[in-house]
Amino acid sequence: VVSEGLAAVVIVPERELFGYIDKTGKQVFPNLYFADTQFSEGLAWVWDRESQRYGYIDKTGKLVIKLEQNWNGDSFHEGLALVRMGGNKQGFIDTTGKLVIDLGEEYDEAFQFQEGLARVRKDKSYGFIDTTGKLVIPCEYTSCYEDFSEGLVPAKKGEKWGYIARDGKSTFDF
Repeated sequence: VVSEGLAAVVIVPERELFGYIDKTGKQVFPNLYFADTQFSEGLAWVWDRESQRYGYIDKTGKLVIKLEQNWNGDSFHEGLALVRMGGNKQGFIDTTGKLVIDLGEEYDEAFQFQEGLARVRKDKSYGFIDTTGKLVIPCEYTSCYEDFSEGLVPAKKGEKWGYIARDGKSTFDF
Protein backbone atom coordinates (compact mmCIF):
# COMPACT_ATOMS: atom_id res chain seq x y z
CA VAL A 1 0.00 0.00 0.00
CA VAL A 2 1.37 3.41 -0.95
CA SER A 3 1.08 5.98 1.83
CA GLU A 4 2.46 9.52 1.65
CA GLY A 5 4.26 8.51 -1.55
CA LEU A 6 6.06 5.47 -0.08
CA ALA A 7 5.36 1.75 0.20
CA ALA A 8 7.02 -0.85 2.43
CA VAL A 9 8.40 -3.85 0.54
CA VAL A 10 10.45 -6.88 1.56
CA ILE A 11 13.99 -6.29 0.35
CA VAL A 12 15.79 -9.18 2.10
CA PRO A 13 13.23 -11.99 2.59
CA GLU A 14 15.52 -14.34 4.52
CA ARG A 15 16.12 -11.66 7.18
CA GLU A 16 12.59 -10.21 6.99
CA LEU A 17 13.98 -6.75 6.32
CA PHE A 18 11.81 -4.13 4.73
CA GLY A 19 12.69 -1.09 2.75
CA TYR A 20 10.56 1.63 1.25
CA ILE A 21 10.05 2.40 -2.41
CA ASP A 22 8.50 5.42 -4.07
CA LYS A 23 5.69 5.36 -6.66
CA THR A 24 8.19 4.65 -9.44
CA GLY A 25 9.53 1.56 -7.66
CA LYS A 26 12.83 3.21 -6.73
CA GLN A 27 14.23 2.20 -3.33
CA VAL A 28 14.20 5.33 -1.19
CA PHE A 29 16.46 4.18 1.65
CA PRO A 30 18.29 1.01 2.71
CA ASN A 31 16.52 -1.87 4.28
CA LEU A 32 17.41 -1.40 7.92
CA TYR A 33 14.19 -2.25 9.72
CA PHE A 34 11.70 -4.97 10.29
CA ALA A 35 8.49 -3.19 9.39
CA ASP A 36 5.72 -3.10 6.89
CA THR A 37 3.83 -0.13 8.24
CA GLN A 38 2.57 2.83 6.29
CA PHE A 39 3.75 6.37 6.75
CA SER A 40 1.34 8.59 8.62
CA GLU A 41 2.07 12.26 9.30
CA GLY A 42 5.60 11.76 7.95
CA LEU A 43 6.50 8.88 10.27
CA ALA A 44 6.35 5.07 10.10
CA TRP A 45 6.43 2.69 13.06
CA VAL A 46 9.27 0.11 12.85
CA TRP A 47 11.22 -2.50 14.81
CA ASP A 48 14.88 -1.52 15.06
CA ARG A 49 16.88 -4.74 15.32
CA GLU A 50 20.01 -2.90 16.37
CA SER A 51 18.49 -1.36 19.51
CA GLN A 52 15.89 -4.14 19.90
CA ARG A 53 13.19 -1.50 20.28
CA TYR A 54 10.24 -0.15 18.40
CA GLY A 55 10.44 3.35 17.08
CA TYR A 56 9.49 5.70 14.26
CA ILE A 57 11.41 6.58 11.13
CA ASP A 58 11.09 9.64 8.95
CA LYS A 59 10.88 9.56 5.14
CA THR A 60 14.67 9.39 4.84
CA GLY A 61 14.78 6.18 6.89
CA LYS A 62 16.29 7.86 9.94
CA LEU A 63 15.12 6.55 13.31
CA VAL A 64 13.79 9.77 14.86
CA ILE A 65 11.83 8.37 17.82
CA LYS A 66 13.15 5.44 19.83
CA LEU A 67 10.50 4.06 22.17
CA GLU A 68 11.32 2.89 25.67
CA GLN A 69 12.13 -0.79 26.20
CA ASN A 70 9.00 -2.98 25.99
CA TRP A 71 6.93 -0.16 24.47
CA ASN A 72 4.94 -0.82 21.32
CA GLY A 73 3.31 1.81 19.10
CA ASP A 74 0.82 2.57 16.36
CA SER A 75 0.61 5.09 13.54
CA PHE A 76 0.26 8.81 14.18
CA HIS A 77 -3.17 10.41 13.88
CA GLU A 78 -3.77 14.08 14.59
CA GLY A 79 -0.21 14.44 15.90
CA LEU A 80 -0.51 11.61 18.44
CA ALA A 81 0.33 7.90 18.42
CA LEU A 82 -1.00 5.29 20.80
CA VAL A 83 1.73 3.44 22.71
CA ARG A 84 1.43 0.37 24.87
CA MET A 85 3.94 0.47 27.72
CA GLY A 86 3.83 -3.10 29.01
CA GLY A 87 1.07 -4.75 30.99
CA ASN A 88 -2.13 -2.76 30.56
CA LYS A 89 -0.36 0.61 30.61
CA GLN A 90 -0.94 2.80 27.58
CA GLY A 91 -0.83 6.40 26.50
CA PHE A 92 -0.13 8.72 23.58
CA ILE A 93 3.13 10.27 22.38
CA ASP A 94 3.56 13.35 20.22
CA THR A 95 5.74 13.52 17.10
CA THR A 96 8.82 14.24 19.22
CA GLY A 97 8.32 11.01 21.19
CA LYS A 98 7.20 12.75 24.38
CA LEU A 99 4.50 10.95 26.37
CA VAL A 100 1.75 13.61 26.45
CA ILE A 101 -1.21 11.51 27.63
CA ASP A 102 -0.50 8.82 30.21
CA LEU A 103 -3.58 6.65 30.61
CA GLY A 104 -1.79 4.22 32.92
CA GLU A 105 -4.03 1.21 33.44
CA GLU A 106 -7.26 3.26 33.53
CA TYR A 107 -8.65 1.61 30.39
CA ASP A 108 -8.47 -1.92 29.03
CA GLU A 109 -7.95 -0.64 25.52
CA ALA A 110 -7.47 2.67 23.73
CA PHE A 111 -7.66 3.53 20.04
CA GLN A 112 -6.31 6.27 17.77
CA PHE A 113 -7.62 9.82 17.73
CA GLN A 114 -10.14 10.80 15.09
CA GLU A 115 -11.71 14.25 14.98
CA GLY A 116 -10.11 15.15 18.32
CA LEU A 117 -11.42 12.16 20.28
CA ALA A 118 -10.06 8.66 20.97
CA ARG A 119 -12.23 5.67 21.76
CA VAL A 120 -11.45 3.84 25.02
CA ARG A 121 -12.79 0.62 26.51
CA LYS A 122 -13.19 -0.02 30.23
CA ASP A 123 -14.51 -3.42 31.24
CA LYS A 124 -16.97 -4.07 28.40
CA SER A 125 -18.07 -0.49 27.74
CA TYR A 126 -16.80 2.22 25.40
CA GLY A 127 -16.40 5.95 25.75
CA PHE A 128 -14.14 8.71 24.37
CA ILE A 129 -11.28 10.85 25.69
CA ASP A 130 -10.11 14.21 24.36
CA THR A 131 -6.52 15.21 23.52
CA THR A 132 -5.81 16.00 27.18
CA GLY A 133 -6.81 12.47 28.24
CA LYS A 134 -10.05 13.64 29.88
CA LEU A 135 -13.03 11.29 29.51
CA VAL A 136 -15.57 13.44 27.66
CA ILE A 137 -18.05 10.75 26.60
CA PRO A 138 -18.63 8.23 29.42
CA CYS A 139 -17.88 4.52 29.00
CA GLU A 140 -21.51 3.47 28.79
CA TYR A 141 -21.81 2.03 25.29
CA THR A 142 -21.74 -1.75 24.89
CA SER A 143 -20.50 -1.64 21.32
CA CYS A 144 -18.62 1.04 19.46
CA TYR A 145 -16.15 -0.33 16.94
CA GLU A 146 -15.61 2.67 14.72
CA ASP A 147 -14.16 6.14 15.07
CA PHE A 148 -15.82 9.50 14.52
CA SER A 149 -16.56 10.47 10.95
CA GLU A 150 -18.16 13.80 10.09
CA GLY A 151 -18.90 14.40 13.76
CA LEU A 152 -20.74 11.13 14.43
CA VAL A 153 -19.94 7.60 15.57
CA PRO A 154 -22.27 4.56 15.62
CA ALA A 155 -22.72 3.03 19.08
CA LYS A 156 -24.87 0.49 20.85
CA LYS A 157 -26.39 0.97 24.29
CA GLY A 158 -28.24 -2.03 25.60
CA GLU A 159 -29.91 -3.53 22.55
CA LYS A 160 -30.32 -0.30 20.56
CA TRP A 161 -27.99 1.29 18.03
CA GLY A 162 -27.71 4.98 17.38
CA TYR A 163 -25.19 7.72 16.68
CA ILE A 164 -23.25 9.78 19.19
CA ALA A 165 -22.19 13.33 18.33
CA ARG A 166 -18.80 14.73 19.42
CA ASP A 167 -20.47 16.60 22.29
CA GLY A 168 -21.71 13.25 23.68
CA LYS A 169 -25.33 13.75 22.72
CA SER A 170 -27.04 10.90 20.91
CA THR A 171 -28.82 11.54 17.64
CA PHE A 172 -31.25 8.73 18.35
CA ASP A 173 -32.92 7.81 21.60
CA PHE A 174 -31.21 4.74 22.98
